[in-house]
Amino acid sequence: MKPVILLGAGLVLCQTACMALADAITKMLTSEISAPQLFAVSSAIILIGLLPKLRGQSLQTGHPVAMGIRAVLTVVASVAFFKAFALLPLADVFLFVALIPLATAALGGVLLNEPPRPQAWVALVLGAMGVATMVPGGLGALQTGHGWAALASTAGAASLMAGRYIG
Repeated sequence: MKPVILLGAGLVLCQTACMALADAITKMLTSEISAPQLFAVSSAIILIGLLPKLRGQSLQTGHPVAMGIRAVLTVVASVAFFKAFALLPLADVFLFVALIPLATAALGGVLLNEPPRPQAWVALVLGAMGVATMVPGGLGALQTGHGWAALASTAGAASLMAGRYIG
């Protein structure tokens, strides 16, 4: 067997283990704190982790309009995820979080003239079908929280696209 295949299989197993661990930690934490609080705490941890890397560096950009658009989209995504977490179970919201990379691939063709590979379209369709099947009661049971989660994942994907445009 080729080493690259073994490496790929090993990485898939590692990613699966990491996702299972993250799921277990999330379930443990949500038994003690609410989902919006978990969202706020995770954001604070990320910011604290970034602070040492920003020392002595300039935060200027050569694309101020695109950076402004990205900032607005990021705020929209954050607020929408917060609303979704308040209205839906954590597992439902995380389905939409998982769609962000797939939506980013789809938007890349539209916004950056980077057409996704056929595999990305298959993954996007399967992901959308997965979200549809995870809603109890089918599509007729969609709630306001699902709308917030869809807005959040779309804004998050568009924010990533703005970041890719900026470079």
